[in-house]
Amino acid sequence: MAKKAKTESVLARETRLRAEAEARAKAEQEKKAAEEALAQENARALAAKKVRAKKVKKPRFVREKNETLPPPVKPKTGERPARKATAAGKLMSQNIKPKTTGGPLAGGDPSKPLGHRGPTG
Repeated sequence: MAKKAKTESVLARETRLRAEAEARAKAEQEKKAAEEALAQENARALAAKKVRAKKVKKPRFVREKNETLPPPVKPKTGERPARKATAAGKLMSQNIKPKTTGGPLAGGDPSKPLGHRGPTG
């Protein structure tokens, strides 16, 4: 028996199947190309991130603390320092200030400067 000639519908179906197969193959190639491009772009982005220097934070303002030394220890001696011979020296050795005479604040003459002691003074 001789083969029958293919009808138009069979030819159309075969061409449709071939076209679909070619379309699938082309789509897979495009998908692979897109994945490779994406992988290259990700690699570039990672390289760029690695190259970029780390951002340096600004230090917070902290006032410097001065070193505090303990107060000097005075040696305790039984003897007191020698007193001065003058009255002012005696008062200074006892940490007492002499009263000022004259001047408006001391109750003296307001026209005279503070501490004025007369014509010799």
